[in-house]
Amino acid sequence: MQDILSKAVLSAAHQHLTALLDNAPQIIGAFLATDDGFELTQVVAGKEFEPARLAAICSSIIALSHALVVESELGEPENFLIEAKRGKILLFTIDSTPKLSLAVIAKPTAMLGQVLFHSKSCASEILAAVR
Repeated sequence: MQDILSKAVLSAAHQHLTALLDNAPQIIGAFLATDDGFELTQVVAGKEFEPARLAAICSSIIALSHALVVESELGEPENFLIEAKRGKILLFTIDSTPKLSLAVIAKPTAMLGQVLFHSKSCASEILAAVR
């Protein structure tokens, strides 16, 4: 499924994910996937994740959250946040062709504003690389 994007675009996306983790040490992982749940690239720091499985789960969560936001007449969703005792997960839709999803996993002590700022910047950079 990785041939959905060119090798150059995937390489650029991977570099943006790497920069995301470098710029925000409170982030422990970032995954880029297609909107239908296929993992394209990932960067993780010190923890092993199953990116293919996470990509599929994130795709489902984004789809359900999108339906909830639309049904609630709140407009188009921008991002989604899951807070747990041992960390935070932020999910972003990247409105490119093809549509992509960015999942960011942060430490429980992470300052949400910083994670959100760096993650949105990363999503914008990936969108620019895809276009």
